[in-house]
Amino acid sequence: NTLNIQFTGIDANTLLSELQEIAASAGAACHADDVNPSHVLKAMGLSDQDATQCIRFSLGRTNTQKEIKIAAEKIIKTVKKLSKSDEPQYRPVQHKDIKLTQYTHGLGCACKLKPDNLEKIINNIKNLPDPNIITGIMDSEDAAIYKISKEQAIVATLDFFTPIVDDPFDFGRIAAANALSDIYAMGGQPLFGLNIAAFPENRLPLSVLNSIMEGANNIAQKAEISILGGHTIEDNEPKFGLVVIGLINPDKVLKNKGAQTGDAIILTKPIGLGIQTTALKRELLTQNQEKRIIEIMTRLNRGASQIIADYPVNACTDVTGFGLLGHLQEILTASNVKAELFLDKIPVISNTRSLIRQKVVPGGTKSNLKYIDKNVHWRSVTDSDKLVLCDSQTSGGLLFTLPEEFADEIVNKLRANGDNEAAIIGKIVSNSDDLININ
Repeated sequence: NTLNIQFTGIDANTLLSELQEIAASAGAACHADDVNPSHVLKAMGLSDQDATQCIRFSLGRTNTQKEIKIAAEKIIKTVKKLSKSDEPQYRPVQHKDIKLTQYTHGLGCACKLKPDNLEKIINNIKNLPDPNIITGIMDSEDAAIYKISKEQAIVATLDFFTPIVDDPFDFGRIAAANALSDIYAMGGQPLFGLNIAAFPENRLPLSVLNSIMEGANNIAQKAEISILGGHTIEDNEPKFGLVVIGLINPDKVLKNKGAQTGDAIILTKPIGLGIQTTALKRELLTQNQEKRIIEIMTRLNRGASQIIADYPVNACTDVTGFGLLGHLQEILTASNVKAELFLDKIPVISNTRSLIRQKVVPGGTKSNLKYIDKNVHWRSVTDSDKLVLCDSQTSGGLLFTLPEEFADEIVNKLRANGDNEAAIIGKIVSNSDDLININ
């Protein structure tokens, strides 16, 4: 009742994203949610590249000849569309007619490489000795900073990902807010942006790319900067983001290194976005729930950055693909300190835990948990809460530490400025056996 086919030159996940109603799995895997090639293909001697072009189709007991014929026609039509090289058409479409998350196998920052794999790559790359480099590739910081004078340094970042929501305009807004966040997390002031885009000309009309870029420009205007250009390529999946260039005072850089024992740990936005957006792709969210997560992801961290600039913040980063615990670990490791978190104080988007009970968890979140598990004393934390704390975020909030005496005051200011769920979620400690303790 199964059939394995290799579609040469077409990624299996890309093809499957267009065939939502057909029972199939990529790489001839035995389960639809498995992306690894099956042992059968390995035994046959297929390379990993060939295996990524294989699909395993399955029949049910009640399938009819007519249904099989209809499915075959849909598959053939889709393969032809992905294979053709005709000139793409610029045809206007309504946003409701496009579901961008169906054109990609992963979502937003959850598409990041696994943290342990990325760590291996970065460890092999060395910067040239240069006294003007303030932060570089070895520092695990949010942005690169290069000193150009005693009073000024350039702060630069690049961030892009696959669609996190269905609407092209909203996708552009979220991608832009996410890229700008790296500049704000360092305490910088953005100057301008550059688009970076990959677009499937044979799968989507070019007007969709136009809407994505319009969304990015909408957020750029709120940040009071312009997008001055960029670069695009043709790809099987849509991807979009920004390069952002800014300025910063070399003496006022907010690094993830510098947290002090006794500091309060503060988070400005609720977590759970990776799980929520996975539910969105599976059409499990209500309209109000979708509106809620889009508001969180398009909310600039500009206001929060301006507020914390007036306080003695010791360490700061933003929460994105490696989840709350992953980014907290970066602060703790760089600062040579440890942390105690208060589970009931950590803001979580409502209904996130119920989605976990429905098995709605992105692969990036699971990878994050596996990576950090050895460094955490979970105590009585449930499996669901472990996943929440490691959930891959896109355009998440700022995570920072500062002396405890300022904590209540700064949280009140953050809430009054629009970050309504900003909270003190823990404290920095030194007398602990584990890197992170969760109570």
